[in-house]
Amino acid sequence: MSKVKVSACAYRHASDVEAMAKVDSEEYDRIANVCVVRATAALDTSAGAYNERHRYHLGTIFKAMSGTHRTVRMMIEKSAGASDAVDVLAVTRLQLEALYAVCLMLEGPGYIDCYMREHWHKSYVSFLLRREEFNLLPRWQDYLRDAPGLLALQQKEFGITDAQRFTVEHEELGTAMPAGMAEETIPQFPTPGKTIGKITDPIKRKMLERLYPEYANLCSFAHGLAESTLFKAMFDKRSPVYNWFS
Repeated sequence: MSKVKVSACAYRHASDVEAMAKVDSEEYDRIANVCVVRATAALDTSAGAYNERHRYHLGTIFKAMSGTHRTVRMMIEKSAGASDAVDVLAVTRLQLEALYAVCLMLEGPGYIDCYMREHWHKSYVSFLLRREEFNLLPRWQDYLRDAPGLLALQQKEFGITDAQRFTVEHEELGTAMPAGMAEETIPQFPTPGKTIGKITDPIKRKMLERLYPEYANLCSFAHGLAESTLFKAMFDKRSPVYNWFS
């Protein structure tokens, strides 16, 4: 996706909020909880081409967002006024990641399949790495014996072919593909930047375009870029930078 430019995504406000108005955070907590309950309740009913498994995975994302909301609140309460609080912004990024994912999944159930297949791909690569590293250690033998069975069940559940599994092994370990079997990669689930171009509803797409600069800014705190380190110095009483700001 090409860069979302300010001229294209800026929302021009006609009125302002009250500068000193107080915000009741507990009321926002209540509203957030109501949204999650209503969204998951709606998913309990039949929804067109979305089967029970699709609806279940969508519901878990909503519940996970509720958990992240509580994590953000807890981190702020425990580290307010300290440099630790800056890491809240990296966690907040998770909420926007989830929002982009949900919006894309609502474009069609195939995106939920893609989401879960990429999850399996990463889990399988993680297993291969642990098998390579810990195969000689007795403490890991139960895991190395049991994990393949669980991964096989997930492979069947998510519709991953044997060709795709062998392709992962070929890419990660350099093993040869079975005779007569062609390589078949597992498609990646689109990142937020690539998601925008796949959204068909113009209002929803406009929303995601406007949020993208905010998402890109929050990425600075996940990647440890200059803004992140500056903010931490500003809140660190031991740093000379601390006295430069009111």
